[in-house]
Amino acid sequence: MNKRSSRYSTVVSQPAVATRQRCGRVEPPAATGHAAPGDAGVARRAHPEAPNVESAASPAVAEPREFTELLENYRGLLRGRSIPYPVVYRFVKELGHGRQGVVFLATRHGARGCLTEHAIKLFDPGIYSSAARYWTDMGRIAQQISRLQPLNNVNLVPGNFYEECNGIGYIHMSAIDGIDLQFLMDGKHLELARARGASKEWNRFLDLLFRLEDGRISLRTGLVLDILRNVLRGIAALHANGFIHGDIKPTNIMINIQGTVRLVDFGRAAREWAADGQVGRAK
Repeated sequence: MNKRSSRYSTVVSQPAVATRQRCGRVEPPAATGHAAPGDAGVARRAHPEAPNVESAASPAVAEPREFTELLENYRGLLRGRSIPYPVVYRFVKELGHGRQGVVFLATRHGARGCLTEHAIKLFDPGIYSSAARYWTDMGRIAQQISRLQPLNNVNLVPGNFYEECNGIGYIHMSAIDGIDLQFLMDGKHLELARARGASKEWNRFLDLLFRLEDGRISLRTGLVLDILRNVLRGIAALHANGFIHGDIKPTNIMINIQGTVRLVDFGRAAREWAADGQVGRAK
């Protein structure tokens, strides 16, 4: 994610027909295992071992109009700053954005007025060449969450579940009250803290966390090693379950208000070994 972050319930799915009626025009058919002829994207999702969509036959229906509607549905969710179905989420603020889509802090409107905060990542279909390829990759992400969600590792924040509205895929994640590593390393923010805080407090920061040399502020070696140690623990947990993160960078390393270091954003995570026996590459 390129934008700084200050905060990063499983939904019971409704019947597929009701979902398509209420959720929009371009909902993919339900993954029952019996895909319509030529519907390579659905076949891939129903059967993980099915051939890649790029080698499948062309869809029987004209794709351009369908894909145009899919793009409009994505833009509509951004404009409306909400997900209306199957459970309502109101977007509070944008946490970050990247090539794959946008992450929002969102309020979930549950039954009987239950309001809870979560991070929601919407996946942009605009980086794909067709709706079928978009939904095929959404199938990959859904399978990834199925495997990673059960992990109980303090240094990882995998998606809780995958869902779709108007054919647009999104994942639900825990919201983190904290900052990312890029924010922590940004000298401008440290100078602001120095200007606003008491001198005694700032000196304490320098003793424990930061080092000031020749007018430049850097992180102390002990803090760097602690962050690195926790990041590596998260990576080790991923590798133990056969996944490569594929997008480790300062903005994807979060530190909460208790000081816990956590890896986020698994959208590019890939299986460690591809079908051809080669090391997997991030999508």
